[in-house]
Amino acid sequence: MIRTTRETWQDDDRATVEFFARQAAEHGLGPRALDWGSARSQALRFQRLAAIGDLRGASILDVGCGQADFAAWLDEQGIDVDYTGIDLTPAMIDTCRRRFPGRRFELAAAHDLTAVAPGAWDYVFACGLFYRRTVEPFEFLRTTVAGFFARSRCGTAFNSLSAWSSARDADEYYADPAAVLDFCRSLTPRVVLDHAYHDRDFTVSLYQ
Repeated sequence: MIRTTRETWQDDDRATVEFFARQAAEHGLGPRALDWGSARSQALRFQRLAAIGDLRGASILDVGCGQADFAAWLDEQGIDVDYTGIDLTPAMIDTCRRRFPGRRFELAAAHDLTAVAPGAWDYVFACGLFYRRTVEPFEFLRTTVAGFFARSRCGTAFNSLSAWSSARDADEYYADPAAVLDFCRSLTPRVVLDHAYHDRDFTVSLYQ
């Protein structure tokens, strides 16, 4: 039987859950549980994502929310948002619910938002979502980003490791920024690609 692309993506999903469950068990609460090199680099990426616009009072979806560190960062900046987080890993969602009992967290896959109505949130964000994808990773990025953008009223922002980087790890996915930008321009001409803040990473913001 020939498996569909979405069925093969579930193999990556299972590997991701296993990896981050181990990370959470080993590192507890903190950036290392999410495989970030440091709290500083994590915060830098949050800053670039949040630069998409004035988020005060906005409804946002954080896809691959991990331990809800983006929610914590927004709180630290005094940016009050209507926050929803989704993640594949049950251990991460459990941590989120303990950490922020008043906020919404759901166990869900990034490529499984088809039942969600268009324009459900003002902004949709994804931080560190793509680097462990191995099965048709660029198609995964295209499909999920298109879904994120369709479900945003104002825009979406995401980041990725960059194929322009001179230092790469063999087991990580590095997207070609030019190819990503070309794809994003097929969704909207209102696109910003920022490759200046980090030599291995870039952020794309798409505006409705």
